[in-house]
Amino acid sequence: MPADQRGRPQIGLASVRIRLARQRGDITAVAEEAQRLLAPAMAPGSDQPQLGGDLRALTLINLGIAELWTSRFDDADRHLEDGIALARQIGRPYLEVTGLAYWAQLMSWRSFPLGAQRSLEAIELAKQHGWADHPIAGVAYLALGVAMVTQGRVEDAERALDQAERTIRAEVDPAAGMRLVYGRGMLEFVSGHHDAALCAFQTAERLATSLVNPHTLGPRLRSHLLQTLVRNGETRRVEHALAGMDRPERDQGEIRIVEASLRLAQDDPRAATAVLAPVIDGSAPLQNAHLWDVQASGQRPRRRRPVRGLPHRLTDSGQGRKSLATAGPGVVGSAPWTGP
Repeated sequence: MPADQRGRPQIGLASVRIRLARQRGDITAVAEEAQRLLAPAMAPGSDQPQLGGDLRALTLINLGIAELWTSRFDDADRHLEDGIALARQIGRPYLEVTGLAYWAQLMSWRSFPLGAQRSLEAIELAKQHGWADHPIAGVAYLALGVAMVTQGRVEDAERALDQAERTIRAEVDPAAGMRLVYGRGMLEFVSGHHDAALCAFQTAERLATSLVNPHTLGPRLRSHLLQTLVRNGETRRVEHALAGMDRPERDQGEIRIVEASLRLAQDDPRAATAVLAPVIDGSAPLQNAHLWDVQASGQRPRRRRPVRGLPHRLTDSGQGRKSLATAGPGVVGSAPWTGP
């Protein structure tokens, strides 16, 4: 076999390993395989086989997705953007849609309107090529639905999430499946259907535990689940859950928000204020703090009937930790914290 072809079977096998690792939620394996494939292109004079344009674009996008779900957001942004640009350059629209769909999720954590814009770009491109019912379009609809929930656009959110549910299969993309059920839980919560929201959050948590690697949304999901239990009056269950956590977990910003909600439900605003203080001053770890901003205006979206099961408007103000202080601790008990 010619020297320049010897490595091609290995490249093909590595691509298969990436796909299988994605299916079982092994994000570490995805990242390792992707970096291994990309390494020869990064080393001038390497005698290792180079990736073709298609495989390079796919590998960059897979690496970006892996980095997204492991909280390496700057790296994810760079690799997704590079993969999308390459896919566009070589005329591979399906890869472009794939990158845009996941880039939309990343963008929504920085700006919900920008995330919605990226989602719509992916959806429009998918429609142009007849892929509106493909799973990758479902990922874009999922990102759009969550962005709509956070902006209080409940009817738009429901339409987008319904479309996502028609195509996303948890057994093929368990991380997307978890996010879809989580997004449905958010929708039910903001619609006032707390029992249905709780059911959705519990299902999402079970899906999250099936992933090989912890998902970046895991702590936020756990927080939302426990806050919903508080809202449903199951304070003893929440007390028991908090008591079972070690100190590092208990000190996470997401869990401190849970405890603040619990103390407010127990009519102890002083304790709620005290437990939130490290979140407000920034000493307690809280990823993407601006996503936990609260809506204190008292405005509510139009009520809807529960699909499976979530009340208050969620918005993106981008104010970060400062908004926690200006909103006041009492708001924790009356308006939810934003989600994925």
